[in-house]
Amino acid sequence: MKISAQELKRKRDNRESVFLITGGTGFIGSHTAVALLERGYRVILLCRPGRKISARERVDKLLDWFQIKGRKGLSRLEVVEGFIDKPNLGLSDKSYENLSGKFNEIIHCAAVTSFSEKKREELETANIRNLSNLLKLADSKNSKCYYFHHISTVYTAGKHTGTFEETLIKTENFNNVYEETKYHGEHYVSEAFEKEGIMVNIYRSSIVYGNSETGRSSRFNALYYPVKMALFLKDTYKNDITRNGGRRAIQMGVRLEEDGTVFLPIRMENKRGGSMNLIPIDYYTTAFIALLEESMESSIFHIVSDSPKTLDDIIHYFRELFRIRGFRTASKENFNEIPANALEILFNKYLETYGPYIRDTRQFDFRKAEKILKEKNIKCPEFDQEVFSRCMNYAISVNWKNPWDN
Repeated sequence: MKISAQELKRKRDNRESVFLITGGTGFIGSHTAVALLERGYRVILLCRPGRKISARERVDKLLDWFQIKGRKGLSRLEVVEGFIDKPNLGLSDKSYENLSGKFNEIIHCAAVTSFSEKKREELETANIRNLSNLLKLADSKNSKCYYFHHISTVYTAGKHTGTFEETLIKTENFNNVYEETKYHGEHYVSEAFEKEGIMVNIYRSSIVYGNSETGRSSRFNALYYPVKMALFLKDTYKNDITRNGGRRAIQMGVRLEEDGTVFLPIRMENKRGGSMNLIPIDYYTTAFIALLEESMESSIFHIVSDSPKTLDDIIHYFRELFRIRGFRTASKENFNEIPANALEILFNKYLETYGPYIRDTRQFDFRKAEKILKEKNIKCPEFDQEVFSRCMNYAISVNWKNPWDN
């Protein structure tokens, strides 16, 4: 369905655009859905059931976590139990036809984010093949869909060197299957949807963590995973020292200092010019909606931080919060001179897949996004010791668990 820029702006200004969201119980999708509801839009969540609960029950848990159950705006929320990987989304013909005429814009958040090559088939299905089912829905005879918003990642850059611009590129070199499948997903939607007259926006974010103001999060990977692993090692060897005489700790070079700090002899290899591009979920959703509302034609936007953090920064925050010494970065040459000890081999093996992201030399252009965000006075909060501590303390308080996914 084609629509003029004037009519599109009018419909959004009057909150007449209806959004169908996939992956609405995921980290990005749930925050996006809640933010749109709070902006006054009508939202339809396409949601699969859990192992033991219905799609509606999953969403109710989500709403409880966001503390918005009972609010007036929830009358604008509809939950459709369906499966993005099935023909007709697993719906009856009548339900499918009914759904296809209810929405105007699709926000596609559903994805598999594993880096494992063993899950290639699952990733290719989720991140590429399922897009054809959404195209079929958007292009059905009853459809009123005029815009497709594709949630992607700046890491579709793959092993691109230099600056990655807000455009489609051609490459065949990737760090993992996740980057590869998201890259091909971008090219599919750009070609297939626009061919049918449906405008497409691609939103590429960097690493998204919890809320910068509250620390709350429902997902604990990426930034959180190395911290969780390091704390596991700290607690394991501290318990060995205090309860079992410390034989295992001594073998690993771990010791308990007189002031109660734990010494962990762990070096992490650093890379000159490397950094970690981190954005909080509150900034992501604010930026995303601003970019969406201002887009009257197909675009690609990078939602990133203009102040990436080095591995040294992150390790400093970690040491300060958890009273740990010994943890530090080192050059490749240092590892050549002093081979990795047993603890370093163990720790760095677990973090091997995160290497390209915690010491990333890629640069991400965001001039198109920045132009819009600056006009609206939207800026990414600084990731500092206070924000790091707030987020990690929250993760520990909920035992690193998603509160609603079953």
